[in-house]
Amino acid sequence: MATAAPAFVEAQGLTKSFGPVRALNGAWLRVPSGTIEGLVGHNGAGKSTLISLISGAQRADAGEIKLRGEVYAGGSVVEAEGQGVFLVPQQTSLFGDVSVLDNLMTPRRYPRRGGALVGWRQARTMARRVLAEVDLDLDLDARVSTLSVPDHRALMIARALLREPGLLILDEPTEAFAEAEVARLFDVLRGMVANGMTVLYVSHRLEEVLHLAGHVTVMRGGETVAELEPAGVDRAALVGAMLGEEATVPAAPKPRVAVGDRRERCRLTEVGGGRLESISLTLAAAEVVGLYGLAGSGTSEVLRAIAGLHPIAAGEIRLGGELLAGSVAERRRRGITYLSDAVAAEAALKGLSVRENVAIGVAGGVRRRPWLPVVSRRGEAALAADSLARVGLARDRLEAPIETLSGGMQQKVMLARSLVSKSSVWLFDEPLTGLDVHSRLEFSELLRRLVSEPTDEGDRCALLVLGDYEDLRIACDRVYAVRDGRVTAEFAAGTFTEHDLVHAVSFDLAA
Repeated sequence: MATAAPAFVEAQGLTKSFGPVRALNGAWLRVPSGTIEGLVGHNGAGKSTLISLISGAQRADAGEIKLRGEVYAGGSVVEAEGQGVFLVPQQTSLFGDVSVLDNLMTPRRYPRRGGALVGWRQARTMARRVLAEVDLDLDLDARVSTLSVPDHRALMIARALLREPGLLILDEPTEAFAEAEVARLFDVLRGMVANGMTVLYVSHRLEEVLHLAGHVTVMRGGETVAELEPAGVDRAALVGAMLGEEATVPAAPKPRVAVGDRRERCRLTEVGGGRLESISLTLAAAEVVGLYGLAGSGTSEVLRAIAGLHPIAAGEIRLGGELLAGSVAERRRRGITYLSDAVAAEAALKGLSVRENVAIGVAGGVRRRPWLPVVSRRGEAALAADSLARVGLARDRLEAPIETLSGGMQQKVMLARSLVSKSSVWLFDEPLTGLDVHSRLEFSELLRRLVSEPTDEGDRCALLVLGDYEDLRIACDRVYAVRDGRVTAEFAAGTFTEHDLVHAVSFDLAA
């Protein structure tokens, strides 16, 4: 009989509550040393709380955690790192305005000469070595803000590797990755494990978990419900374990707007500048349109150009037939809302309630009297409750701090804010980041319903950057493939496969 590998992490009976909400209820986890363990579960299943206990960000109310056989109290990130546990979070922890080198070498990590002077040559050598370990070829002096999302993720992993971790916890590491970037990361992780490292891989991308992990731990409702071997499990069975019910795969929606009936809402004509070579596309009323491309293709820049955040040197953008120009604020007044992939970090205002996060979308605020600069909480509550009801959130969430909501609920709050701000053109960069399969479907259906609603502000439409085939298949009426700053293909809903998309962004079909 084969002996089980010794565990790097062994947790039993973990309980954790936040006020009246019990996030964990007797959860357990075993991560064998020198392996890749997958951790999956529906939004709110307890995954984030569990890894916060292991990484030292929180302390359990009850239960026990052992690291390499030794009892670990938790509640201290410094102690966890001292035990070799490092978390690479879902949201970026890098500083965009400083260099790659400075992000890798925080002051306490810079090598010193004579105990005081920074050893710059040694630091650059160390940085190049660790970047090579994650297959990154970056200018050490480049600002991190110029990097793609996949390079951001890889750089965070590289920074952790400088500390020589025993256990690397990766929380949604491949959100916004295309197939090639996923394959690169998998090669890097397998190499790390071959050299003795242990990896806990937390992801909603179930195909990736099944392909990569040696075992998969499933959580549901704050409890650990199963540990599975990927070889004997398919995606439907894994989703069933997560939800406690038989899962079904939703069908792709049919295009709702016939080509001849399209009322053009927004048009880009040969738009160029920066990564954009020559982008031409249209958005019609009541449409959800997707953009798909590899890292650096220019998809994000398309959204930013429409929002006024990316300068254009050629071409034109028209909204409702009129030339679109001016500042970001002016474009907002014309009904344009832009949200990047880091929604929780950039758009949701931490420390404020759901009510305040929604009401802030009203220019000038919700006042007791138009002429009186005093905020009306009652007016805010009424406005927020109406908008939240339209996106499927209950009124009892109004006064909850925004950070206590799951990623999916925060996304809905941002949609509610867009509704009160009278937005009619929604530009979302990876809006499904961090959401589980059912939350992705729910958000997609909600978005399609909202853009179809008649409004006083004019016809709505949405343009989404999405890196996942299933998301594009479920959410979009049409999809544009983008490569090297150009549109290489256009697909209607239900007419394309994943192979079609990958081919369109890997080869210039227009050449």
